[in-house]
Amino acid sequence: MLITASDIQTVIQLSDNLPPVKINPMISRAQELDLKPQLGAALYKALVDGFAASPQEAIYLTLMNGEAYTFCQNETIDYPGLTPALAWYSYARYLSSASHYSTVNGIVMPTPEHSEVVSDRSLARQISEARTAAEHYIDETHQYLCEKSLIYPLYKGDKGKRRRGKTNITAI
Repeated sequence: MLITASDIQTVIQLSDNLPPVKINPMISRAQELDLKPQLGAALYKALVDGFAASPQEAIYLTLMNGEAYTFCQNETIDYPGLTPALAWYSYARYLSSASHYSTVNGIVMPTPEHSEVVSDRSLARQISEARTAAEHYIDETHQYLCEKSLIYPLYKGDKGKRRRGKTNITAI
């Protein structure tokens, strides 16, 4: 995986006792279903391979962790990296599945005795806000990759076909 729960924790406040078994599948899904289509299959594979290499390849560390770079020879831009985008995508996926569990008897929703279940409307708003934050960071990534096309030649641009996160949640 490109990020961990502790990487998400630096971007979004999560419960300290959230077990990895709950968040790690969401990170994997966010990588494959949200990040891969945005980067393209070739750059995504190179990123995963380069990030897993020992030692990690510097250009992929920079892509994940960000850097300040010069734009148009006089403007400095702080690129935050892919980590915040992936954190927000993962969090949105976690929110959409956190309220129910798959058991041998079917899908269940636990009812804790000392807390109140969030309304469907409030949860849908939180998921939408998380996806909007992720899309903001993806927009910055697309700009960065266009500016650094000589360093990241596997990036082919979005060609106007970027998948935008228009998620309509009607029921949970």
